[in-house]
Amino acid sequence: MTQVSNLKVVEGISKQSISFFGTKKKVKEFFDLVATCGSVALASSRSRLSPLEVQEVINNDVAMQKLASRSLKLALEIAEGILYDRAVNGYTEETIVDGVKTGEKKKYSDSCLVNYLKANSGKYNNKSVAGTAISDNIDVEVVDFE
Repeated sequence: MTQVSNLKVVEGISKQSISFFGTKKKVKEFFDLVATCGSVALASSRSRLSPLEVQEVINNDVAMQKLASRSLKLALEIAEGILYDRAVNGYTEETIVDGVKTGEKKKYSDSCLVNYLKANSGKYNNKSVAGTAISDNIDVEVVDFE
């Protein structure tokens, strides 16, 4: 991406909001951090900004509210990707004895896979899927009586 397209994301933000962060580039960097860490408050702290002041700036600017919403939605997608990766590709766990690394094991996380499936499939979270209600792994066809 070019610098111009990167900053296009922050078009429409008020001058007051931009002046709070300093530049449009810093606004973009802040919301990138929100997407990475999943929290406006945590991103504020990491940016050495007051979380309450940041929240006030966001609440007073519709464009900032949209960016915050998009960044938090992206954070969820990133978290789901990490769950999927840990479940399917595994992760390395070090074996440490008396403070000395003695080996590594490749582990897979069933709970990560289940959580990923719950987030992305109605079959695993009791939501309706394609006209079928799912409850306790029993498929029940929904019939519409008109």
